[in-house]
Amino acid sequence: MTRNSFAVRVLGILACILVPLFVCSCDDDDGVGPNGKTEPGWEKLGPPENGGIPFVLGVSAIDSQTAIGVGYAQGAIVKTTDGGTTWTTRNIGTSNLLYDVVFVDTEHGWAVGDDGTIVATADGGESWVLQNSRIRDLLVDVFFVDENEGWVVGPAGTILHTGDGGTTWVSQPSGVSGGFGGVFFADTKNGWVVGGSGYAGRGLVLTTSDGGETWESQTVELPIGSLASVFFVDGQTGWVAGQELGEDPSSGDPADVPVVFATTNGGSSWEKKTAGLTGIFESIRDMFFVDAKKGWAVGPTTSGASDMVVLTTTDGGEIWSPTLIDSENPLYSVSFADERTGWIAGGGILATTDGGDTWTRQRLDQGEFADLEGVSFIDADKGWVVGRGGVIRATADGGETWTLQRSGTERDLDDVLFVDANNGWAVGAEGTILATTDGGETWRSQTSPTTLHLRALSFVDASLGWAISYYDILATADGGASWTKQPTGTINGFHDVCFVDANIGWVVGDQGIFATADGGQHWELQTKGVGVPETGYYAVSFIDVSTGWVAAFRFTTQQAIVLKTADGGQAWSYVDTGVSRQLADIFFADAENGWAVGYRGTILATTDGGDTWVTQASGTDNWIEAISFVDEKQGWLVGYGGTILRTTTGGVAR
Repeated sequence: MTRNSFAVRVLGILACILVPLFVCSCDDDDGVGPNGKTEPGWEKLGPPENGGIPFVLGVSAIDSQTAIGVGYAQGAIVKTTDGGTTWTTRNIGTSNLLYDVVFVDTEHGWAVGDDGTIVATADGGESWVLQNSRIRDLLVDVFFVDENEGWVVGPAGTILHTGDGGTTWVSQPSGVSGGFGGVFFADTKNGWVVGGSGYAGRGLVLTTSDGGETWESQTVELPIGSLASVFFVDGQTGWVAGQELGEDPSSGDPADVPVVFATTNGGSSWEKKTAGLTGIFESIRDMFFVDAKKGWAVGPTTSGASDMVVLTTTDGGEIWSPTLIDSENPLYSVSFADERTGWIAGGGILATTDGGDTWTRQRLDQGEFADLEGVSFIDADKGWVVGRGGVIRATADGGETWTLQRSGTERDLDDVLFVDANNGWAVGAEGTILATTDGGETWRSQTSPTTLHLRALSFVDASLGWAISYYDILATADGGASWTKQPTGTINGFHDVCFVDANIGWVVGDQGIFATADGGQHWELQTKGVGVPETGYYAVSFIDVSTGWVAAFRFTTQQAIVLKTADGGQAWSYVDTGVSRQLADIFFADAENGWAVGYRGTILATTDGGDTWVTQASGTDNWIEAISFVDEKQGWLVGYGGTILRTTTGGVAR
């Protein structure tokens, strides 16, 4: 079951330089086989070794036909040489998440990401080499002025410089306390970095006139906020952008709103430019200008809607005009080859050939590499997986081979569930509901009462089922021939749903854990033992009316926790799993054996009903999204980049 919303939340936090995600390491569960060699508990069934399609976070336009995208996938970037008609993958030799990419000409480019990762190409992205940054800090932005001089920044306060194309990298102290999200240089000497001084801190703009040997602060009126992007068209004319604490005009509640400052004197003074931003929320993550007048900014969203916003200016930022983009993912990066041709990275790729008046989603050649969001097995042999681009694949031999089934849609699919060998459903973007009664030989679209992105499914038999979006709970009593919205009152923010019979079920989400005893007609917040502050509840698994578990993440302490109940949720207790990676799904095969999965290949397992958890080696850094077990030994996991893992030992190495 997908947890795309919190994936976006983590990446958005990183991109906005508010709360860097710190990951703790845990010992893997090792074992020795009868031949004296360690045999892993999880077997990789997909994708092939040459990588996968990234969840694209950064894009660089090289010319009107050529662009490179980087992001989250095991060992791959995407590249187009025909204006985006086709995109192909390239192996880059690292499985780390990449946040940004820049090219200075058609041949020379660099990308940066997790764990101090810097990779470089000298042949237009056909091949890449790993460079030694000498650090393990997160790197989020990179800028080069030519094939030799470049800088990299990160939220830990990192500034790195190279004068030889990245053969050597040297740290440059900033002299201030805070983290950085953007860097730009007008030439080899004059440059700027932007960021923030910490959570609820002030925005930072630093400038240098000696290539970063020394830095000094510039004054910007941003007492509570942070800056994530900086762009100059020459040594004098530039912009910085990010977010500040503002107010929702409809409710009066505090809210993060985008902010832009402009300068015409190299930053000696900065003037706020917010005309046209009313009703727009969240942060500007990236900007691009083709001259002193025309530019674009991405990152914000509309209040209470799934629409993302592309901001356009034709007067140097005096007024910004929003264009709404129907996307479940935030827009992270924007790059233009000229005043008409540009690309946006936002999970996938959006393109324009008319200066941003219209944007078209470009289809990545995903094939076996499509991000997989849901998995359902009914026995040791038969199973199905679903994912981005409407991908549905089926297996009849436990995952050894897979057959692509015709879904009839290109919309992303987030969850799949079969109750027997014939009857199954899949849900996803724009309220999509698909159903089959012949094991997936044919899939039919069912009428959905919502256009919002459906995240998860729960069926108790071939007739009774439920599906959720962030705001809706849908129910059917006839196998999906008809779906109706159930009353939810003021609760929303749903991430997962689980029913054990026609009456008893739970939903979990941003507002907590809710239970129903009448099939979803009424929902009650379960509070005893749940009151963990600043916590998101992302996945739920019950094996009967009494015994269940919820996977959650405590943001204040960066802890992955699992809550447990033995009385149907009348009281909950929680266990700190010992990791600080967010969890996407949880599944229990019985009262003792369970698993939880999530960020960067995380697999946690328990054999004592969730009282203690141990990590299991996944062999991947890709985000793992969903779990399906048919007993305490045989199970499958799926995730980004076409990842499919299988175990016949409950994940225990031998």
